[in-house]
Amino acid sequence: MGKRYYCDYCDRSFPDSADNRKKHIQGVQHQRLCKLHYDAYKEPEEILKDEMEKKPCHQFQKMGYCNFGPGCKYSHITAEEMQQLREEVQQQCLRKQGAANCEEEKEPDLDSWLVKRTMNKEIKPTNQPSVIDIEAWSLPPELASLPNLPTSLLPPNPQIFLGNVQSEWG
Repeated sequence: MGKRYYCDYCDRSFPDSADNRKKHIQGVQHQRLCKLHYDAYKEPEEILKDEMEKKPCHQFQKMGYCNFGPGCKYSHITAEEMQQLREEVQQQCLRKQGAANCEEEKEPDLDSWLVKRTMNKEIKPTNQPSVIDIEAWSLPPELASLPNLPTSLLPPNPQIFLGNVQSEWG
């Protein structure tokens, strides 16, 4: 009898060869069991983030089970479990950072994004020059002699970069 390979994830052994191992490791059952194993060690924030991105599983809601089990691409978490997970994440945040830095995760909205964006723009220095060298935007001599150049080949108006004039392309 030759050597046998034992897979800890699947609790299964089979004859050890490169082909057998490759087939086993690429198998759906092995990958599902590996994912289950590592999901048990996920942080609550990660679990919450993953579950919030998923839609609820209709079969799990109706029947209480799903044929795909933990491998289902939809969420199997109930509203109570979701709330409990949120509380756990909040408590963990309080332990790590303190009450001042922890605010409950809210649905992202446009107003809060705009406020953050304007605050970031005010703080960060801009690398745009305030005065633009007009001579840096001149036509090559070959193009200067041609009449009726398309707008895309004309040098830009320096006022455009200062935000004073709107350009027309076309």
